[in-house]
Amino acid sequence: MGKGNYDGYEYVKAHIVKAAVFGDDKSFDVIFNRYEGDIVNLIVARIRKYDLSVGYFPVEGLKHTVWIGLKDAVKKYRPK
Repeated sequence: MGKGNYDGYEYVKAHIVKAAVFGDDKSFDVIFNRYEGDIVNLIVARIRKYDLSVGYFPVEGLKHTVWIGLKDAVKKYRPK
């Protein structure tokens, strides 16, 4: 997928996000499983941007930290 090209992009269904907003852990798992690879790719890209070795960073720990932030953001989400 190129920048700005979302053909074939797999979105998380609205009812799953809504269930997660109201605390459904299985829905959180669906969201996390969908975006886990993207989260890791962004972490690794950020590390490499500064010519650092990925091996020096606790990628799993960073992923967990991002997950906590994502979970907090989903809980606060209120569609208009």
